[in-house]
Amino acid sequence: MPRTRRAIGGALAVLLLLGPLGTAAHADPVPSPLHRDGGWIVDEHGRVVLLRGVNVVWKAAPFVPPDVPGGLTDVDLARIAGHGFDVVRLGVAFEGLMPQKGQVDEGYLDLVAAVVDRIAAHGMYALIDVHQDLMGKPWGNGFPSWAIRHSPELEALEPDLGFPLNAVRPSHNLAWDFFWADGRLEPTDPQGVVGYLTDAIGALADRIGDHPALAGIEIINEVWAGTPVLTCAGLFVVGCPFVDTYVQRTWQRITDRIRQADPDVLVWWEPSSAWNLTAASQLGAPPLTPAITDPQVAFAFHDYCAFGELSTYLGAPAELQQSCDLYHDVTWQNAATFKARTGLPQLVTEFGNIDDGVELERSLRRSDATFTGWQYWHYGAGFAPRADSSEPFTEVQRAHLVRTYPRATAGTPGPMSFDAATGEMRYSYAPSDLGAPTEIAVSDEHYPTGYEVVVDGGRVTSAASASLITIEADAATAEVAVIIRRATTVSAPTVTVAPAPAPIRELPATGNDPGATGWVLALAAALVLRLRRTRGAAPLG
Repeated sequence: MPRTRRAIGGALAVLLLLGPLGTAAHADPVPSPLHRDGGWIVDEHGRVVLLRGVNVVWKAAPFVPPDVPGGLTDVDLARIAGHGFDVVRLGVAFEGLMPQKGQVDEGYLDLVAAVVDRIAAHGMYALIDVHQDLMGKPWGNGFPSWAIRHSPELEALEPDLGFPLNAVRPSHNLAWDFFWADGRLEPTDPQGVVGYLTDAIGALADRIGDHPALAGIEIINEVWAGTPVLTCAGLFVVGCPFVDTYVQRTWQRITDRIRQADPDVLVWWEPSSAWNLTAASQLGAPPLTPAITDPQVAFAFHDYCAFGELSTYLGAPAELQQSCDLYHDVTWQNAATFKARTGLPQLVTEFGNIDDGVELERSLRRSDATFTGWQYWHYGAGFAPRADSSEPFTEVQRAHLVRTYPRATAGTPGPMSFDAATGEMRYSYAPSDLGAPTEIAVSDEHYPTGYEVVVDGGRVTSAASASLITIEADAATAEVAVIIRRATTVSAPTVTVAPAPAPIRELPATGNDPGATGWVLALAAALVLRLRRTRGAAPLG
């Protein structure tokens, strides 16, 4: 359906809702199955679903968050849902799936399935993230030791640089080279390490692939390229085409195994972690790599600024973040290039990891402007108990992350914006008769005196003070335009028509990689800083 735009005007439907918001409401007690429809992710009604939520990744045994304080309890899930979030990116580990070579741990699959059930019971989706950071010990976490080709003599000589600088250790790069080559760990092994990982993820898909609340399986978090990463730094325009050939070959192999379990489950492909160094992705870029033909594959990427990460992990001066606007623009231009080429839906499955409202908004406003879902890194500790079960987000984080947004649109999305300072949300869409209403999740953070809704081209059908606003379009209307803002009076409001939201931002699909040189220099500077400091750091997602 073609998108139409117009300013809000003419006859307006105004609903004034006062008092605290009600408890979280959902159209269905369990989310409906999702699938890809062209460039959108849609539910069983055909509504465009915007997935926004948090990461919960447990990096040590039992490799899923336990149902105890400091893990992921029903109190936590109610809080996440109460903030209006509709998805949890749930980490699973190769180490948990197959702790012994060739032997899938059925008990671990039971634990994962139970957490997915609990997430669904709170009306949210679970996005399974097969998580690793720098493979495993001694560099990071995620892979079982038996699945890693170690270089003991080399490892003994190298300094432990911590995360993320362990990536440059030669032993770490050689281990990834062995992985991408699908090397056999023992001469008598029937298959290589990629084959074992494929079996493990396939067993996971066998167990939960048809769960109605599953938002898909993401393979695999932030993989490292190995020694060919050096080719990325020298190719400013095309990114890492040599790396992407073997990444795509591996992703396709794992996807084919998932398809044996379920032909329709969403499978999210990530680029290599060179993406976080502003390298463009050449997945699905014939003739460099094959076209992506699976109709239920989508694209997951991360949106971190290297200079913010240097502040977070190495204590570098926060002033480095002044370059982050340009850095994020490169990431989003690369994403626009990828979408223009492949047509795949996109999702930011990690961003944030910082208590800085300015840096958070750099990602959030770009996500709003391009109608892109996201999962914030991170909810809670994830690998160590919290002292109590209180709200883990800081006041700054809540003010920006807890937003009013359209979680299900009965039609074609148009411009959307949210102002964290005022709580005003603006949205317009071209409606379709899908037999289900548009749903807008209302922030529980921004409306202490209640909210008011201004609708042009439709009407509100939800109860007063509902935390989930439902809107039905008027007959034959070409566009529904919505404003949600703080209520300021108990009397009927005087509506002042404000400018319409800015159009969905179409960043130029350049595919350029102008930031790689800067990243290499920043990495070198960070290495110097790291060697001069003794402070510890928790792993990034």
